[in-house]
Amino acid sequence: MSFNFDRLKKTLFGDDKCPPKLESIDIEGVSQLIQNGKINKIITMVGAGISTAAGIPDFRSPSSGVYDNLEEFNLPTPTIIFSIEYFRHDPRPFFEIARRLYRPEAKPTLAHYFIKLLHDKGLLLRHYTQNVDNL
Repeated sequence: MSFNFDRLKKTLFGDDKCPPKLESIDIEGVSQLIQNGKINKIITMVGAGISTAAGIPDFRSPSSGVYDNLEEFNLPTPTIIFSIEYFRHDPRPFFEIARRLYRPEAKPTLAHYFIKLLHDKGLLLRHYTQNVDNL
């Protein structure tokens, strides 16, 4: 199955409209389109980096990532802690990971606030993330 760009374009811009053109290919160009009201359906997609800047560990970084610090549990694979079958067998690794990831002192980053601003202004169409933190 291939990605249907025509369908996405139609969803975002309507049948008869062309997407707006950037004056410059940088944050100022994008900002200008938003401020001028030419963009009103924004999709964001973020990964662990948005929250590592707030002090929350990611899963895959060598030495500091969560997966690299699970030796104590003798798991067959690091990702098995998210398997319901393994959880039923032994829930302790999952709850330990949850404890390590939960950082009540962590504060949202500028990127978090920007996404919230888009939402509050009614500009955020979709937000995609794999993050499991509380930010």
